[in-house]
Amino acid sequence: MAKHVKTSDRQFTYAFITSGAHAGTLFSGLVGSFLTEIFTWRIPFFLIGSLAVLWSALVFQTMLRFPPPVLFLHKVGPVPSPPIKPSSYRQGSGLVSFEFALTPSGSLSLQKHQTCSAASSSPPPPSLVEVATAVATSDNLRGSAALRAASAVPLNWRRLCRKSAFWSMIFGNFTFNNTFLIILNWSPSFFHDRFPESQSWVFNVVPWLIVIPCSLLSGVLADKLITQGLSVTLVRKIITTIALFGTSLFLLILPRLQTFMLSLICLGLAVACCGFHSSGILLNPQDIAPLHGGKVFGIMSTIGTIPGFTGVYLTGYILQHWGSWSAVFHFAVLGNLFGWIVYSIFGSAKPLV
Repeated sequence: MAKHVKTSDRQFTYAFITSGAHAGTLFSGLVGSFLTEIFTWRIPFFLIGSLAVLWSALVFQTMLRFPPPVLFLHKVGPVPSPPIKPSSYRQGSGLVSFEFALTPSGSLSLQKHQTCSAASSSPPPPSLVEVATAVATSDNLRGSAALRAASAVPLNWRRLCRKSAFWSMIFGNFTFNNTFLIILNWSPSFFHDRFPESQSWVFNVVPWLIVIPCSLLSGVLADKLITQGLSVTLVRKIITTIALFGTSLFLLILPRLQTFMLSLICLGLAVACCGFHSSGILLNPQDIAPLHGGKVFGIMSTIGTIPGFTGVYLTGYILQHWGSWSAVFHFAVLGNLFGWIVYSIFGSAKPLV
């Protein structure tokens, strides 16, 4: 997405995309609750699994019909005079800056400038990595053939893994997923234990009604803050604070409430804060690796699935030995706050590779 959507519009675009996942959760909670009461618990699994297989087949067929073009970054040299259809951009890197333009054939012309003094020796020609990075961070070339071609530059994993911003992003997403999956998997059991006479479809559906508009709101808010001049790093940290700290606050309150309605509202507010995650850490891979956001996102998401079994198992262990929902939520909050602190200190939205 970093290759086609400029930074100031990226937040709402991604929030709109991820709202589909929340809509799926809402659908599963609503339909699954009724099917489980009428039939057995196996029917919702078969239905949702069958829909997933059909959708995967549709996506696969669509990708076969419309394959992405294969492009190459085949020209790097002085800027033509005069440049045709110029799309200029400067990137400060110490005392070095870049200027580039697109030629009629669609190739990229780039010149590297030394800005320290007139007596300085001529700078070396730009490397392919420098060209790709300059292109990737330019909103003027967003979606162009040159930008797509620049993606052929390999990702420097060794350099990326040495950056604290990368690991703070990984850890922040890990702790968020731990809390989110505890809410997703264990909130029905919490309401069933605390309020056994309540209807399952109510607590499986109502709290999730607010997450979609909040996810979209996070995108609008983040885009607005960036447009007003705030740095992308600061915006990511503000949104992440709402997602991690806000969720923690309501989870601390939840086990202390005694009525079904107040508990339902409190859980809904916690889930609403979770919706802001789509414009926070989830977009960070596109920031730190503009050319390889998909690869970095894949690594982050893979590690983020670990709480899907470790967090759920530890929650069951806590309930089995102590029977305390307060301990469960305190466990989730502790991880959330730790992840928030680490990301607030070390997180960054500046390109690293």
